[in-house]
Amino acid sequence: MALYDQRADIPVSTFVDMLTQARRHIDVLVYAAVFLHEAYPRLNDLLRERAADGCAVRIAIGDPDSVNVQQRGTEERFGHGIESRCRLALMHYRPLAGVPGIEVRTHATTLYNSIYRADDPALVNAHVWGVNAGPRQSRSVGL
Repeated sequence: MALYDQRADIPVSTFVDMLTQARRHIDVLVYAAVFLHEAYPRLNDLLRERAADGCAVRIAIGDPDSVNVQQRGTEERFGHGIESRCRLALMHYRPLAGVPGIEVRTHATTLYNSIYRADDPALVNAHVWGVNAGPRQSRSVGL
């Protein structure tokens, strides 16, 4: 187990390596996590490759029209920023629509953690009330 002060302290290669090594399933539960596509433009290709090899891929992005996502923006004092990030994330994943083995959905829940799981290993980014889950967020844990 490793503990990082901020999500930004985790090298993108850690996420990529974890997803690349997945054989059974990849599960991502986030509000947006646009940093993944921005830092690793081949993310959709990697997910297609994993799915083609029989790995089930499930991505859940925050529904930008949901009350809970909008409330999170208010709590973060980030306004519509979180809603915009959710829309951007959905746009990034749109090319995966209809790819066998890949599900991209939205959720309307309040998240206390962003979760990135690939088979057994997981990275969990704890959300702090009133703080944006980006670079200044504290306490990300890799398992």
